[in-house]
Amino acid sequence: MAKRSKVDTNRTIQFILDNANQQLLTVGYENMSYTTLSLATELSRTGISHHFPKKTDFLTALEGRFLKQLIDRLIINEGSSQLEQSWHKALLNSEFSAILKLVFHHSVIRSEHCFFSQRLMTNLSNVVALHLGESAHRQVEHLLGVSLVHITNQSTTVSTEGTPDNV
Repeated sequence: MAKRSKVDTNRTIQFILDNANQQLLTVGYENMSYTTLSLATELSRTGISHHFPKKTDFLTALEGRFLKQLIDRLIINEGSSQLEQSWHKALLNSEFSAILKLVFHHSVIRSEHCFFSQRLMTNLSNVVALHLGESAHRQVEHLLGVSLVHITNQSTTVSTEGTPDNV
């Protein structure tokens, strides 16, 4: 069997990451698996796990992409009120909310081997602070709290629809 070139290997890794990104943002971390990735990519589970031995490795590899996806939804260079308005608008975007759900999920279940949430939120806060000053760190913390309440309320609304009290 011929040895794969580094270029081919990198293409395969990016292909896996593209599919992992899509699944993480649509079906979520708990429902993404090596099997679902194998079905989507037509690569073997063993081949995928060769590049990403642990499921948390996908999160680590996608941190930069997630940070860009969050930042792209925010207005971070026109003042704190614009940041806040853009954040509230971004919460209505499924991709933005899905990334924050991942962050909150991993903040709660975080193992000592996966600091994905902490790093991503620190990097987000640092990028915003570069544009708005050091006080932006507290504003980002506040907006993360607002986001947690918003996402929790969305989940509660979805899970209680169709119950006898809401019919």
